[in-house]
Formats: sequence, C-alpha cells, structure tokens
Amino acid sequence: MPSFSEALRGAYSIGFTSAWTTFCFFLVTIPLPLSPKGALSQWIVRRIWSPGLLRANGIEVIASGQEGLDPGGTYIFMSNHQSLADVPVIFDCLPHNLRFVAKRELLFVPFFGPYLYLAGYPLIDRRNRARAIRSLEQAGELIRSGIPVVSFPEGTRTRDGSVGPFKKGAFVLALEARVPVVPVAVSGSDRIMVRGSLASRPGTVRVHFGEPLDLQGYGPADRDRLMAEVREIIVAHKERLDREAQAAGERP
Repeated sequence: MPSFSEALRGAYSIGFTSAWTTFCFFLVTIPLPLSPKGALSQWIVRRIWSPGLLRANGIEVIASGQEGLDPGGTYIFMSNHQSLADVPVIFDCLPHNLRFVAKRELLFVPFFGPYLYLAGYPLIDRRNRARAIRSLEQAGELIRSGIPVVSFPEGTRTRDGSVGPFKKGAFVLALEARVPVVPVAVSGSDRIMVRGSLASRPGTVRVHFGEPLDLQGYGPADRDRLMAEVREIIVAHKERLDREAQAAGERP
C-alpha cells in the first residue's frame, strides 16, 4: 500500500505528464508543414517535451558514448526496453531528430496517427507477410533519406529488468536501410516507471551508446548473426551500468 506522499507524488506525475504531453502535442503540430520531414516538430520533442518531462518528474539522466556519434549522421539506435520513460530519456540524450519505429495500426488513431505519418515516423505493417515486407522497404527508404530512428527489438517492456529475447523485424529493417546500427543500453528506467503505471518517481537513469556497427559485409543471411551481436553488446553495457548504479546507491 503506497503512503500518502507516494500517492500524492504519483497523482502529480500522471497529471503533469498528461497535461505537458497534450500541450506539446499541439505545439509540435504547428510547424509540421513548415519544415521538411517534420524536423522542427522533432526538435520541439527533443528540446522541449523530453527535458521538461524528465526535469519536472525529478529524473536525472547520465549518458555516455554519444560523443562518439556524428550529430548529423543517420543511424538505427537499438535499445533494450525497460519502461515508457525510455522514450523521453533517449530523445533527451542525443542531438539527432529521432523517430521511433511504430506499428502501422497507430496510423488510424485520431490526431496521433496523422502526426506520425507527417513527421516521418517509419510505420511497419505486420498484418500479413506481403504488407510487412513492403512496409519494411518503405521504412528503409525513409531512413536512408536521412531520418535516424530508434527501435526496441525486444518488442515489449521488460518484466524483471533483464534484457529479453530479440525479435527479427528490427534487424530485417536494419539490413534493408543499410545505415549503421548503434546498440543502446538503458539501466534504471524500470525503477523510475514500473510496468502498468503511468506514474514515475524521481531517480537516475543511465544510458550508454555503443560504437556504431557498419553493416557493410552483412547480407540478409546474416540477420541472426547481427541480432546476436547487438544483443550481446547491449547486455554487456547494461550489466556495467547496473554495477555503476549499485555502487552509487541507485539500486538495492
């Protein structure tokens, strides 16, 4: 049973997050027709929505490795997925106007779906094999045009903090797009926002961006090898981040 102060903090977190996200959603729709590929809208997401959300909820982000990335480069960032907080955390860490790989079904959500389309989010159709292949080809073209994206290859948020098995779709997309893959390890966001709740609590999230993997030399037959290599890198970096968090008293 949460204490009164915890319940109050949770109510504040949900209320602020909902209001701030609604305000910023309408804010990002204004410049959509004014900038190519939704670049200005994504700048607002990255520089206004994400930091505002994190700071107001008392979330500190400690990031490393991003200094080795080209600020103007096009990458596919592949991250483990611990909570909904991963989205603003990754947006906040990078100078890139990122998009997230999204399910095509979201296209039919009022307001939100058209925004995803106009802002250049890759939308993957999973309803049948032919549509899935075509949507992956379209998403690959979009990424090659200069739009860096984030994918969560686990496909869902962790239940116990560990890195789960990876699904193949993200790696099919990577081999279609032919841009460098950056493994991303996130530690601590599962404690900030637990699964099944929209409330977050103050705390620290650690993120590490690995060295980009050049896909030259990888073909369609190397999908499983690429998937295993990326997962191994993410697991190793996350274990290191967990140890650093424990040493700093951020984890029990």
